[in-house]
Amino acid sequence: PFKGHTNDITTVAYSPDGAFIATGSRDQTIRIWEAETGRQVGEPLEGHEGSVDAIAYSPDGQRLVSGSNDETIDWVLSVQFSPDGALLASGGVDNFIKLWNASTGDCVATLEHPNNVNSVSFSPDSKCIVTACDDRAVRIYDVGQHLLVRELTGHRGYIQCVQYSPDSSLIASASSDHTIRLWDASTGNLAKAPLRGHRHYVSGLSFSRDGQQLVSSSEDESVRVWNVASGESKITRMKAYNVIRAVAWFSDGKHFASAGDDLAIRIWDTQTGQESVAPLVWHSKGVNGIDISKNDGLLASGGSDALVCIWDLKTHDLALEPLSGHAGFVYAVKFTPDETRLVTGGDDKTIIVWSVQSGASLHVIEAHSGAVWALSISPDGSQIASGADDKTVRFWDTSSYEPIGEPFEHEGSVHSVCFSPDGSQLLTGCWNKAGASLWDISLRKKIRTIKHDEDVNCVQFSMDGSKFISASDDRIARLWEASTGKLLRSLRHAYRVLAAASSPDDALVLTGDRVGDLRLWDANTGKLILPKVGVTIHASCHTCI
Repeated sequence: PFKGHTNDITTVAYSPDGAFIATGSRDQTIRIWEAETGRQVGEPLEGHEGSVDAIAYSPDGQRLVSGSNDETIDWVLSVQFSPDGALLASGGVDNFIKLWNASTGDCVATLEHPNNVNSVSFSPDSKCIVTACDDRAVRIYDVGQHLLVRELTGHRGYIQCVQYSPDSSLIASASSDHTIRLWDASTGNLAKAPLRGHRHYVSGLSFSRDGQQLVSSSEDESVRVWNVASGESKITRMKAYNVIRAVAWFSDGKHFASAGDDLAIRIWDTQTGQESVAPLVWHSKGVNGIDISKNDGLLASGGSDALVCIWDLKTHDLALEPLSGHAGFVYAVKFTPDETRLVTGGDDKTIIVWSVQSGASLHVIEAHSGAVWALSISPDGSQIASGADDKTVRFWDTSSYEPIGEPFEHEGSVHSVCFSPDGSQLLTGCWNKAGASLWDISLRKKIRTIKHDEDVNCVQFSMDGSKFISASDDRIARLWEASTGKLLRSLRHAYRVLAAASSPDDALVLTGDRVGDLRLWDANTGKLILPKVGVTIHASCHTCI
């Protein structure tokens, strides 16, 4: 069923009676299908010379209008009949909304926009039209007078889709900022907090006939059904993005945050193993590193999209516009102890120091000859330690940003670094089967190296500094006595262990392996407390706050 197009399907429309579905495709055709059986009705509709990107049925179901990038009406991104069937609205990359007489085909009005028009929607009484634009604004026009009535702003990305509710009281807008906003159509104010849950661009919206539910589609390949009154949603279909690359503990020891290739930052309850709030979504590519400020007020994230985000954990929204400065993947993010600066490292071999208050770039350190994988800041805030692909750890003065001493040389790329709680020692973890090493910082001397059978992916001190953890591709996370190097516990997984960290009270150890199991262990007994937190996920180095 529904098979016939020879290229991607770009747009779909139900007939008003629900009996038929029309689809437009990049194969330049439109096909009509029986909704119940999926059987094609008649031959494909041909005539466009480009991708068919927008289609709409007339209210009586007797006519179908289509828009294409063949410039039949320029590159049309959205078309819709007015509910009374008198008008047709089209919007596209020419920055115009055009209103057409549906009977004669004559253009009766042209409404100019500052950027691409992605979506148009008539109010149920056909008196107003709402538009979605690449400039992040929603606009309401009076159809009869052809005048702008109101402009709604608040989205942090371009707006992909807009729609009136059946009773005309609300306008829903979907954006590339991963959110949906519900606006009071009469005042232009937000009717409720933004709806969060999608992990990528929200591409489509539709109200139920009674207006009590809203369905949304997204480029995260999910469809969500929202309760309009409560703002709650359920997923009806989702592709599982499951690579997790970073985790950070909250200071209460009862929650931690995870982030990874599904583009979302998730906050988990250790008692239940479930998410405690809606995910934080902004990055357009995978999230590689996160850190939480000491007072649990802010969370920083660095992504493969070369952006750094700072989140307000009270509002669960961005505290600032995303920070751009890195020329490649951002792998590591760390707040300074006084929480005034954020330090980031990435694929471009640099370390950037940012103002947490303003988001300004304070300094760029040309740090290494290879990607900067890991960062740690001394407890007194005076030094930054950076581990990199060039097999070195380097130290930097946080006042002058000058290097301190000679680098610590390693036998493999350094993927994890951690200062001891008193700042006197540094723990490093390496690939190339080079193990984990403990260093005396003042003497610039290696104290000992502990070996795993395979690469070490993550190292972390316990909060009291008496122990440290190493996680390895040999499928074991090991807990060691820091003063002697004595092995205390071996926490075994069935697959490579990519992450491990002690909780703030040192009572728990969190570990994660390559097939995605996140496990909580009793640090004193080695007993498994939670066999699995959340869904099947991949994990990488954890950060303990």
